[in-house]
Amino acid sequence: MGCVSMGLRLVDSNAVVVAKHFNPSIFSQVWLTKLGLLDGDGLEGNFVFTNVLAHGRTRDFVFTVTPDQLQFHGTSDDDTKGELLAEKVGKIVRELPHTPFTAIGLNFLWQLEPERVDVQTISRRLFFVQGGRLHRAFDAPDAQFGAYMSRDVLGCRLKLEIKPVAILKDDPEKNVALLLGFNFHLDLPPAKSPVEAITDMINEWGPASLVAAEIARGVAEEDRP
Repeated sequence: MGCVSMGLRLVDSNAVVVAKHFNPSIFSQVWLTKLGLLDGDGLEGNFVFTNVLAHGRTRDFVFTVTPDQLQFHGTSDDDTKGELLAEKVGKIVRELPHTPFTAIGLNFLWQLEPERVDVQTISRRLFFVQGGRLHRAFDAPDAQFGAYMSRDVLGCRLKLEIKPVAILKDDPEKNVALLLGFNFHLDLPPAKSPVEAITDMINEWGPASLVAAEIARGVAEEDRP
């Protein structure tokens, strides 16, 4: 699922668990190994374990823990990330049931590099409102447009932000892409166990990934003559 066409690709996906206070000092290499998160593979490259930050990488995932959140990136194929998240993040939150968890987000970052038109043209086609007072103020040949949208889906709030971004490219005429940031956000309900709510949300990784991919493909369809 990582690459749908030459111009559309999934550049990142991750899960973020938010808490009023994490204790990063818990996340030592010994604790992670004992919990079974490292599965004998160990850590690769640079890593850090302090009282205010824990960060490391294995063959299958990257994690970062700060006092207010746990961020978990699966590096495997997106089709298997849901299972990886359910296993690894599930173990962490079950091991820390007294942590004051407040929210969880599933995030998918898609990038569209237009192949047949420039970003000015496609962003205008998608988001320019003819006759709108605000848009008239930006009605210029070099203008670029974006959007923010949200709706309820899969028992959470889907927030989508689309904006032009600069990318590194040899061709200066095609150095801008559209970045589509999908955030499936859930404030943990007070009537439900936080651990259970987080686990249930993680199990929605597959459906959420499909929703984001379908919308991203729809945007890419605008890059047609």
